[in-house]
Amino acid sequence: MKNYRIAVAALTTLAACNIVACKKKTTEPTGCSASIISAYTPVGKSAGHFDTLAIGTFDDASITLNQFNSITYYQNSGQPVYNPTDNSYYAFRGVGMSFSNAFLKISMDGTVTTFTDTASAFVQGLVYNKTTNKMYCIYYSALKPESTPCQIVEVSTSGNAVVTTPVVAIKGKQMGTMAATASIDQSTGVIYFATKSERTVEYTVEKYVPGATTTTVIMSGNDRTILGLRYNPNDHMLYAISEEYPQPSSGAEYHFVRIDPNNGALTKLSKLPFSINNRYYSTIITPCTNRYLLSAVTGAANDVNIVAQFDMNGSIVQQNTTAGIYHGLVVKE
Repeated sequence: MKNYRIAVAALTTLAACNIVACKKKTTEPTGCSASIISAYTPVGKSAGHFDTLAIGTFDDASITLNQFNSITYYQNSGQPVYNPTDNSYYAFRGVGMSFSNAFLKISMDGTVTTFTDTASAFVQGLVYNKTTNKMYCIYYSALKPESTPCQIVEVSTSGNAVVTTPVVAIKGKQMGTMAATASIDQSTGVIYFATKSERTVEYTVEKYVPGATTTTVIMSGNDRTILGLRYNPNDHMLYAISEEYPQPSSGAEYHFVRIDPNNGALTKLSKLPFSINNRYYSTIITPCTNRYLLSAVTGAANDVNIVAQFDMNGSIVQQNTTAGIYHGLVVKE
């Protein structure tokens, strides 16, 4: 069975979606499929604007796109989700820094339905929970971010509007311009998510068990930012990119890390040979090849787009430069 991935990339760059691959090659995985909603950030354009993006099937071996529709989408790392109950993809479309003004439903036939969102809030880390058959996200007020608690909210639609229903307050502060990432153990329904205060240096990795009245902090500190948090059902561990500043005057270092959700123990698996723009990236764990797949903007001038795949020991087994950047990787099983 041929491997496909649903993707979004800039319409104006579809013809230019060729890649320059590293020397390391891998065979095309079989029997796996995933969906990707992505934003393309062309070199020379400033961050923070809308683009017309193409939705289509994306092959992660050849890095090619087969378009079936297009949407207007904000260039940021907003996390979309696949909902199997209606075989559709959902994503908040922001007006700036994941500040939402619409909720998009993208059916597999390419039909796009837009639900209005009038709340002045940041909405990030969208997930679908098979246990509760509901969608959730991290939510906090864009007008009073320090005085209003961050929350996990249930996300639904009513008529032509999106509805966010508070579920539980979270311990950590929201990441602001850096997209919060969330992941789920679909066998139990436990939601894992990472936060980082925009005004201080504190971060948390937390979990929420559906039905609980509070979240549980797995790990916290002030020495890193956790990006691209993903739960791996194969070994029941969490994987992420850790952005760290070993010296106050030096630039950031980026490490591929494993986090034990039982006790918060963090293991550095490898140091990345490139930097990551923490507003423009996306990650998944591929279900059949058991790899951590990262799509990101890198380079001193944030002008290089990459797709890299790591094995669970930390080795980069495939790395490509791409003409555009693919955001919002979502696994469809």
